[in-house]
Amino acid sequence: LVSVMVQSRLELDTITLSAMVSSCGNCSKWEKALQIFGMTFECSVELDTIFFSAGISSCEKGSEWERALQLLSAMALHRTESNRFSFNAAISACQKGAAWDQALQLVDAMRQSRVESNTITFNSAISACEKAGDWEKATQLCSVMSLSRVELDKITFSAAVSACAKGGAWQKALQFADVMLQSKLELDRITFSAVISAFDKCGEWQSGLQLASVMTQRSVDLDAITLNAVISGCEKDGMWEHALQVLSMMSQSRVESNTITFSALISVCANGREWEEALELLNVMTRCMVESSLITFSALISACEKCGEWKQALQLVSHMTQCRIDLDATTFSAMISACEKGHAWERALCFFSAMWQSKGEVDTVFFSAAISACEKSGQWEIALRCLSGLTHDEVNSNTIMFDAAISAYAKDG
Repeated sequence: LVSVMVQSRLELDTITLSAMVSSCGNCSKWEKALQIFGMTFECSVELDTIFFSAGISSCEKGSEWERALQLLSAMALHRTESNRFSFNAAISACQKGAAWDQALQLVDAMRQSRVESNTITFNSAISACEKAGDWEKATQLCSVMSLSRVELDKITFSAAVSACAKGGAWQKALQFADVMLQSKLELDRITFSAVISAFDKCGEWQSGLQLASVMTQRSVDLDAITLNAVISGCEKDGMWEHALQVLSMMSQSRVESNTITFSALISVCANGREWEEALELLNVMTRCMVESSLITFSALISACEKCGEWKQALQLVSHMTQCRIDLDATTFSAMISACEKGHAWERALCFFSAMWQSKGEVDTVFFSAAISACEKSGQWEIALRCLSGLTHDEVNSNTIMFDAAISAYAKDG
């Protein structure tokens, strides 16, 4: 269109050109926006801040941070004053393009140019810090915001909490969360979910559980993603009773639980050696018509394995077959270990043979469980076959495996 206007000798102005560039940006056509820039330079049209800002914004939408910086530099060459909008778009482009250092440099450049920063400026910079794992810089920027009397909003707090959690500064993350809750900000589900997810990553399941309760008190809708993050936090600390409380919370709030929910719950029960609770969860899944997966059954078999309930584990394998779910190396390893603990060594070796014949991918855990079963049953010949299989399958051996194989040989006399 610009080409047609030039050929028709129609007069071009910056308002028309800015509108065209913005239109390209809104349609994610940043290449077209830059083409318009190229034609405009040739036409000797007087360019202004609005026109450049529109171009930088188009690059930002396409995460083209390098081109955004080029346009920002071009503003100085054309003696066009940069303003808050052009800087914000460039910072956002750098943040989206993972150019975190450049984003922070632009914040400093704004201050040196005496361009006033706002909440959007700082949020983009703090988000860049969050992605870079630089929690100290994120904290400093929040302090600068407060000193500059720039309003901290829910995006600011979410990014700051996440940055601190990623950097392992969980006490700082808790402080930001407390300030956020005490503020008069209207917090939504996305904000709470982001903070709870951050707490999950740094193992602060108690804080995640408290925030879920706050959501209920403030009539903020809970969802499966948020509560799954709380369960995940409980799983890491083996707090199975608290994890089951979350399931009750989901039921009361009419939040539909899914396969991820139950797999995490079963896993936390497995870690707590609560195999009966884990099996009951499978029944709840069936009643709720939630589809079971390989992860679900692996967690269940692991729960039975930890408690030596090999017969229950066998029933679960039969259930998997009925559901047409294939066993993997992890499941086979858990079954071999469960049978070994229950002194059902022949069963253990049957699973070992089935896995080997299936030519599935095996690992050190699988061979360790198999050799240990051979050692208990005195099957030294099979133990030696396992050791030779380690080299064939390029699996690293260890001293425990060799000790078990030697013990198997000694037991057979």
